[in-house]
Amino acid sequence: MPADTPHDHTPHVRSELSGRRLLIGLALLAVIPLGLGLAALQHHDFSAPPTPKPYSPLKLTKPASAIDMQARELGRSRAAMHKIDSAGITTPTVLPAPGPDSLPTLVLPPRDAPYTLAELVPAYPHAFRREGSSVLVLANLEIPRGATLVIDGDHAQRVLLSSSPAGFVSIVARGGVVDMIGGQHGSVDVTSWNPTAKSPDENTDDGRAFVLTVGGRIDLSQTTIEHLGFGIGTTSGIAWRGSSGNTPVKATGRVVDSTFEHNWYGSYTFEAQAMHWEGNTFAYNDAYGFDPHDLSNNFLVQNNVAHDNGRHGFIFSRGCTGNVMRNNVSYSNAGHGFMLDDGRSKSTDFAKSSVLTSDDNLLVGNRAYDNAGTGIEIEGGTGNVVRDNVVRNNHVGVRVKNDAQAKVVDNTLRGNRLYGVDVFANARHVTVADNTITRSWAGISVGKRGVATLKDNASPPEQIDLVVDGTIVRHESWFQTVARYVRWHPLLMLWSVVFGVPLIVALVRGGRAVLPARRGRRHLTPRHAGLSHARQ
Repeated sequence: MPADTPHDHTPHVRSELSGRRLLIGLALLAVIPLGLGLAALQHHDFSAPPTPKPYSPLKLTKPASAIDMQARELGRSRAAMHKIDSAGITTPTVLPAPGPDSLPTLVLPPRDAPYTLAELVPAYPHAFRREGSSVLVLANLEIPRGATLVIDGDHAQRVLLSSSPAGFVSIVARGGVVDMIGGQHGSVDVTSWNPTAKSPDENTDDGRAFVLTVGGRIDLSQTTIEHLGFGIGTTSGIAWRGSSGNTPVKATGRVVDSTFEHNWYGSYTFEAQAMHWEGNTFAYNDAYGFDPHDLSNNFLVQNNVAHDNGRHGFIFSRGCTGNVMRNNVSYSNAGHGFMLDDGRSKSTDFAKSSVLTSDDNLLVGNRAYDNAGTGIEIEGGTGNVVRDNVVRNNHVGVRVKNDAQAKVVDNTLRGNRLYGVDVFANARHVTVADNTITRSWAGISVGKRGVATLKDNASPPEQIDLVVDGTIVRHESWFQTVARYVRWHPLLMLWSVVFGVPLIVALVRGGRAVLPARRGRRHLTPRHAGLSHARQ
């Protein structure tokens, strides 16, 4: 009979570090620090407001030379208009240059049929020269009331306005109409041109070609306006200006699908009425992109883009009322994205200080981002509404100041470095409601209590809700306080995981070892105990 096989009393030890558990542990060790590290990268120091990036829009000056050149050219234009009546001019006539720094002038007297390049270029060789698909304009063009000049891309893809130290061309419609329209080959390009250098005139010191209406109309469609202008306002590039006198007339026009770039101002209006601006681009202009000024009212400005301009992208300044800016985009400008202001200024050698408020304007559905200043700036005025705009990555999202009464509602304000909304103490009263404000140093700043009504604005717990006169004010529950602290102190969480997880595991395993032993002693009977002693 075979011998009994000895019973193996060696305890069986189950492997606790299986391959799967090892992988899970390594994954946790990688994922948790990674997540906390990403949180650390997003950390903002809320102890002090961020220092603004350099904000240096182009400074506007009025050199005496520019003032003299503007006065000279406008005087020449008025003299040419007077000549039409005094000399009884009834057909297009070239007037000689009035001085050594000026060019001749072609006056187009009133008539029913519009003047076209197809008619004028071959008939007046001293005023025009054809160069391939381009036309070089060598004389100033004057279009009085009752006359219309059509510049179309079918007859000239490029219209080159002579501009050099020897003099520069202007197109001036004093009560008349200028219609620029692209052709079947695309847009028509109107630019300054130095005939000697055979390139656009980029020097504004000696003046530069410009386009202007005074009490008339300019319409643009599929037109590029570039490298024009040198002065502030009237001679700044292309300008619409109302006429003065006994019967003042406001300028007007329709501007669609056109581009304004590399001008002194992209476009400028003064005392213009009911203009329609749609589908245009204002880019790389020395000063403003789009600049309606004094008493420019009842504009519709929609679906336009302004970017990389030396000052503000879009601005209505001084007494501009009843304008609608809808679905426009303004980005990467050296000033503000959008601005409404009352033009308050200090007295200078040229003008006394004055305030003329811009009222009852609507900014809706626009986008403003990556501007050096404010996304949307409201300075003065009453009844202005800022609604349903997306404003991100500017220094300030929306700012209201200078006795302004305005509504800032239903906007999305994200990533503006200092404040989502900033209401100065000198504002009159501002309603700030139903805005979503995220990733700013503080959601809303008010210069003093009572200057704004704040209602139902959404702000995440990690962001400062409110700053009043420079003092941080928080409204949060204890849970939000803990959540904010945890989010912005990721190293605390990291060390809690590093030391806490092994401690919890050790406690759990120790508890599992202790509890079965206690259960075993609790169920041990005297008989079992006696047998146990007997075996010993």
